[in-house]
Amino acid sequence: MNRSAGTVLTTAPSAIGTFAWNNRFRVQGWDEQPEAVRMQQIENDAQLLTFMRRLPRASRIWTNPIMRYSVDTRLSGSTTLTVAATAADVYLKLDDPYIVRAGSVIHLPETGQQVLVSAVDDDASEGWTNEGMVATCNVTVDRDILGGPALAVALGATVLPGAPYMGELSELRQGTSTTPGDPRYNYITLAGIYFDMSKLQLNAAMETDFGTLPKEMKNIQFQLQQSIQNSLLFANRTTWYDADEKQVFVGSGLAFQLQRHTLDLGSLGQNSTWKNFNDFFEPMFESSLSSMKKDMFCGSKLFRDLLNFARSAGRIELNPEGKTTYYSPDLGSLTFDITTDAGKRVTVHEEKWAFSQGLSDWGFVLDANNLGGGEYKGLGPQWFMNLQAPTEVMKVKHGFFMSWALNVFDDSTMGIVRGGTKLIVNR
Repeated sequence: MNRSAGTVLTTAPSAIGTFAWNNRFRVQGWDEQPEAVRMQQIENDAQLLTFMRRLPRASRIWTNPIMRYSVDTRLSGSTTLTVAATAADVYLKLDDPYIVRAGSVIHLPETGQQVLVSAVDDDASEGWTNEGMVATCNVTVDRDILGGPALAVALGATVLPGAPYMGELSELRQGTSTTPGDPRYNYITLAGIYFDMSKLQLNAAMETDFGTLPKEMKNIQFQLQQSIQNSLLFANRTTWYDADEKQVFVGSGLAFQLQRHTLDLGSLGQNSTWKNFNDFFEPMFESSLSSMKKDMFCGSKLFRDLLNFARSAGRIELNPEGKTTYYSPDLGSLTFDITTDAGKRVTVHEEKWAFSQGLSDWGFVLDANNLGGGEYKGLGPQWFMNLQAPTEVMKVKHGFFMSWALNVFDDSTMGIVRGGTKLIVNR
């Protein structure tokens, strides 16, 4: 210890000055502790994973790593002409010939005609051709017996099956049945990661949560959840055998299950119009299995584009405060609701971080009624503690694990959008 005389100043390190960085008598001042400052990017932003866990069919337990399922929806009660017919044609080509049998009646409402079906060739093995000899047909008809006009019928004309009329001593006409669709299958995916910490650090007195066991457990859980969310979107179904790890299963993500409805807006957003958005959304509601509302998760660029075009078209629903966008506390996202020209509703969520960088113009339209999620029995989200080897006496190792699968039942009710406008900045 030394003696000193004179005024004690903040700039006098040898006399306990406050500006000395290595002065043990002075506390370093912080405007805010680093961990208290709001992070630029939230670590546990996993909107899609949260949405999946709240699905009506989310809490399912499977006992086999391979699952099969089949989805059927109501068949259409009408069909169309796939080849134009002249006024004299007695051979027609229907898109769905199974909708009629011999003795059935065909109504052509756009021309006011009705004809009697004489025979049906489902597999086109008979080689029937129309008047122009340009197509193999699958139905022969009698145009005279039912009367009425004889007119040409355009390609794509609506064909309605009429009642199979019977006479006083007629026999019953043959009908058709339906069969289930082809079964689908998916795998249950297993994933887990771990961290280890020295026992010196485990028992160290820390000023904040950083470097403590609870904080590291949160870090590892958030990291796994974020990677799982990416796999929910883009994983490709596969399986392989490893000599050490044995069979590995990887379930299919949404990008490979949703191929029915896709909208490409172009790299410069040249196809970004309300008409294209509207015509993309509305067919997803046609299935009898469709829910009344869709949820769309999209990156910031696509969120901005759709908000702009929907606002211009007057298709945004105002919230109770009279605003177009609002904060959704359930998912932690900026949200707005749009209504299509046919009155169908889509709730759009901005997913900043999962769809960042090159994915900011991506969007997934999801139907909660047609998504099924679950886990393998006994292998749901859980911690495995103290995984260190017996000889590793100076550290602890903990791991977080979970299993999951995501099945799309009716892919006609969902879709994918990508592409958008690019902002031009003048410097």
